[in-house]
Parts: sequence; C-alpha cells; structure tokens
Amino acid sequence: MMKHARAYILTLLCILAAIPAAAQQGRGFYAGLTSSFKGVGIEVVTERSEDKTESFCLTADFGGTLVRNIHDNPGVKFSWRVHYFLWNGISDRGFNYHIYIGPGLSAGYVRDYTIHNDRGFGVMTGICTNEGILIRFDRRPISVALEFSQELGFHMLRGAESGSLNMGLYRRGINSSYFPEIKIFIDLKRRTEK
Repeated sequence: MMKHARAYILTLLCILAAIPAAAQQGRGFYAGLTSSFKGVGIEVVTERSEDKTESFCLTADFGGTLVRNIHDNPGVKFSWRVHYFLWNGISDRGFNYHIYIGPGLSAGYVRDYTIHNDRGFGVMTGICTNEGILIRFDRRPISVALEFSQELGFHMLRGAESGSLNMGLYRRGINSSYFPEIKIFIDLKRRTEK
C-alpha cells in the first residue's frame, strides 16, 4: 500500500510542477476531473492554438478492481495527449462545441491480464489515441467533454511463480476502449480575468 501511495504522490508532484509553465505558454488553461469505468483522474489542458490543445492526465486506473475485488488497490497512469479540432460549431443557445481527435503517450504502474495469466501490477508504456466532443459554455468558465480513448502498449511484470520478467500486450488498453470518459473542466484563465 505504501509503494502505491508514493507512486501517486510522485506523479502528482510532477504534474503540479509542470502546470505553471504550461499555463504561461497556452492561450487557455483548463483544469478538471475525468471519470469512467476505467478510472478517475485529474487533467490539465492548455490551448496551443484555435484548433489544437494539449492535455496531461493523472489517473487512478481501476484495472478490473470494480469487477473482481473492490478491495484491490488501483494502479496509477499518466498520459499526455494532443487534441486536434476537426470541427468547430457555434450554437445560438450559449455554447460552442468541438469534435476532436488526437494521439498521445501513456505510462503507468497498472494491472493487466498477460499471456501468463498473472494479474499483478506491472509497468505499462504505450501510445494512445482519443476522440470526443468538447462543449464550452459562453457565459460560464465550465467545459464538458465526452471522450473515447484507446491504448496500444506493453505491460511488464515479474511472474508470481517463476520470478522471471514477463512482457505482453497491454490488453486492457484495447478491451476497455468502448468505455466513455466524462470530463468536467474549469477555464482558469477566464475565471481569473473576471
């Protein structure tokens, strides 16, 4: 338990250290929460241009703990993603919407089923893609997003019986890609300007 707490704290400190530099460079700066059956997390988004954003997300990865055993500890995962707006829409009801897609990288200490059927924690690294819709409200500094993401990566862990290092495809990254993620953000730059 203490090992996991240290990993969470270290990853959170890395994100918090990167926030001021990211806020200075971007046009807009958003912070928020993400929730899904895959996990819950905090996310920071900076606008790079009118049609591109960049996000950093720290997630408590459930990795099947909701299905198998509620007392299992979640893993921790960090991801960096770029979002390209494919279509921008303006509504006459006080909000704008953007349909986006983009690539990214992810890494973490998570659970997965490997070819050896070990269910322990291991190191995961991979590439990810994401697609979704972002809704921004005109009169409020709040944004809401619905997103789907996929991860193609590798999972390495030490075998429970043999003690050897096993590596396999990170199956949970593909198998859980149909779970939607709901995200709620606050525009921190717009909020401080008021």
